[in-house]
Amino acid sequence: MMHTNVDVRIANRERLSANLGDLVAPAEATLWREAADVLRERVYATENGEVRVRAGWSGRPAKLALEVIDERDEPDVRDVRSFVDLFLHDAFLILNLAVPGSFSGTFDDVRLDARIFELAWISASDTIGPLPLADVVKWYDALSIGTRQLASTNIERALFHLLHLARVEEDDTLSLIRLAQAMQALDMKLDAELFELRDAILHGTAPVAHPMYDDTLDRRVDELDYTDLIDRASAAVVTALQARVREG
Repeated sequence: MMHTNVDVRIANRERLSANLGDLVAPAEATLWREAADVLRERVYATENGEVRVRAGWSGRPAKLALEVIDERDEPDVRDVRSFVDLFLHDAFLILNLAVPGSFSGTFDDVRLDARIFELAWISASDTIGPLPLADVVKWYDALSIGTRQLASTNIERALFHLLHLARVEEDDTLSLIRLAQAMQALDMKLDAELFELRDAILHGTAPVAHPMYDDTLDRRVDELDYTDLIDRASAAVVTALQARVREG
């Protein structure tokens, strides 16, 4: 057995959801209290034994103390980073399904931006809201994703698409494609405008803009503002995932 302590520095991203009023603060206070218990440890089964990752949660952290306990037959310190990163990706999905936008930033050199979750909550506060963290953990664990790196179910496909979007800078084209794929994976009612645009992008018939997107130079780029469409798709995906959590 091998124990390794890792301190992960977190450059937190500021929240966008000021217009959610008084909903955020109490939801996050409850979330972090719950995290200290129900998200204290995650266990990853491998062919050669288990690896445990324990976290010391205390509010929205600027630094997260982790302990990696490698119980495999042949522990390897070179694998510690892989299990730390996997824990952070799991925690990102779990915490943001419980309280959208609650866990977001750069973790050492891993970027995980919760903008999709937060924009979804802003766009659909009637269908999206805080969930008990224990319910989210129970639902997520029932998926049995573990260490899998290739999605084997449609829900995994949707979750992995959200993780891909969290890892990169905001990009409308990529957001449209991955959100459409997530909606399709969740067997959701098709948003005709979104899917037509997704297909146009993939088939090479959609407009291609200069990376500056400068309407001072060319006002036509204003026609490529897909903000509402992306917000609508984000809200649909997060609503669908939270509904699955509620269903158990």
